[in-house]
Amino acid sequence: VSANDSIVAAATPIGESAIAVVRVSGTLCPKLCKDALRVPYPTPRRSSLAGYRDINECLIDDVIFVFYEEQNSYTGEPSLEISSHGNPLITKKIIEDLVARGCRLADPGEYTKRAFFSGRMDLTQAESVATLIKASSDRAIEVARIQLRGDLGKKIRDLQSRLLDLQANLEAYIDFPEEDLPAEEMKGPSSALANLIAEVDHLSQSAGCAQLLEAGIRCLIVGSPNAGKSS
Repeated sequence: VSANDSIVAAATPIGESAIAVVRVSGTLCPKLCKDALRVPYPTPRRSSLAGYRDINECLIDDVIFVFYEEQNSYTGEPSLEISSHGNPLITKKIIEDLVARGCRLADPGEYTKRAFFSGRMDLTQAESVATLIKASSDRAIEVARIQLRGDLGKKIRDLQSRLLDLQANLEAYIDFPEEDLPAEEMKGPSSALANLIAEVDHLSQSAGCAQLLEAGIRCLIVGSPNAGKSS
């Protein structure tokens, strides 16, 4: 990700609605507040009313915008969210103007990608964003939300930490054989390794359940007439 690269995209589906949201992320955001919204020193994380004027000084729409400082935004970069009236033509004009001012259209998933690269979330959380958006059941939403909260990442980091501790202990046995460690102390690493393997296996098996929840299960009910299939 380029340090000077600012991206823009519609954050709401294109179509007629009460409100449409355009999101910008990157170093151009403070300048956009000054030039397009005529607010040179916006209060971070506070909704403000302003007229959005294009690069030719023409008013496109009256909008509500929120400016986010670096490290206090979703991506970890300066960010700007612009809420206009939900006319697709207005959204199109705002995005085209932002591109004319130096932004580029964001790639699919690029906001979350930037959040990952900036350390705002780990890889498991980044993957859960798409899972949460596409979830088709209450249970799938719940699982994705838990993963987005970071529970899976914490579990993996805990396993990694315990494995590194175990490695250090084993290397101590190898490097200092003259210590003549008693047998009961030698059994400790073996038991710890077995527990780690069991936990990793359980975690691996649970991944299959998560995939089923995400994709859903297609089930065909077959039977003779009046056998109770509908019930």
